[in-house]
Amino acid sequence: MNLEYFSMSGPAYPLPLIAVILSCSIALIGLICAVLLPSRRKIRDWQATHCLVTGGSSGIGKEVVRNLIRRGAKEITIVARNKAKLSAAQKEFTTYARSRPNQSSAPTVIHVLSLDLSLDFGVIEESINKHVAETSAITNLFLCAGSALARVATDTPPTSYHSMMSSNFYTCTTLIKILLPSLAASGTSSNPSSILITSSAAGQIGIYGYTAYSASKFALKGYSDALRLELAGKACNLTIAFPPNTDTPGFEEENKGKPEVTKYIEDGAGLWTAESVGDGMVDAVAKGYGFKYFGVDGWMLHNVTAGMGEVDNVGDFVVQVFFGGLLRFIGICYGWMFRGIAKKAAK
Repeated sequence: MNLEYFSMSGPAYPLPLIAVILSCSIALIGLICAVLLPSRRKIRDWQATHCLVTGGSSGIGKEVVRNLIRRGAKEITIVARNKAKLSAAQKEFTTYARSRPNQSSAPTVIHVLSLDLSLDFGVIEESINKHVAETSAITNLFLCAGSALARVATDTPPTSYHSMMSSNFYTCTTLIKILLPSLAASGTSSNPSSILITSSAAGQIGIYGYTAYSASKFALKGYSDALRLELAGKACNLTIAFPPNTDTPGFEEENKGKPEVTKYIEDGAGLWTAESVGDGMVDAVAKGYGFKYFGVDGWMLHNVTAGMGEVDNVGDFVVQVFFGGLLRFIGICYGWMFRGIAKKAAK
């Protein structure tokens, strides 16, 4: 057998030529990725940060705070409405910070700010500016607060659409509007400032029963895509996370009155722990990633709904460019299955 040639009932091709073609193809992909993929700016010095976390007194936000303490953040401000929960969280986190092993710096200072983020812009701005004046400039913003409502459209009060947009969308845009100038100014190329926006897997795909919730989370995706362009050239990273169903007090509340069809569809995706989701989100921010998804379902959803957005890594680039059609086919199959479940329930 002549090992110098490779032939399948056609013209023979020298193996060296095949190797050259493959090498050139790989090099071309690498060159394209180097040009098109944004350079990631990692956060290297958490001891120089003042992190503001909304919704940090419970659920995913609480685990975000824990992770930031373990990383050695200098200051953390937790923003929430409930004063009692805030006070309890401050005591818990202060104790946790002081007990952190192998500390190479002073324990994280925990601040709390009781604030209803659905109030008028001027009230929120005044409260935030006063807090910053009493503490220090915010360098990292983690937007974890939000709420969910699962009802079919005919059972969803008109006010619920407004409340979902208020708690999930406007709370984010308001704080970013207030803090963006200082965030953009405080970051450096070696230690950028950052913004984390918490969307949802339901912000990538419309799910039965989530007409209000999905709309508010989809809005965050469009907002972040536009904001990412405005941050180009600034030392401020933007990360948007798409967490799946997560075991939190908020999820327990959400399940009250949730349509059975919604529960049936969601059961297939499983339930994640708040710790794994919170840790994953902070890790993505620390590494400078623009997107954070979870598990195989999250990976597929992210790549099939990427649109014209940026790409974080070579793996996603290859998948979206060369296997986008296959993922789209799988997505169509999922949609067909969800529609079948909904039609069966309607009978």
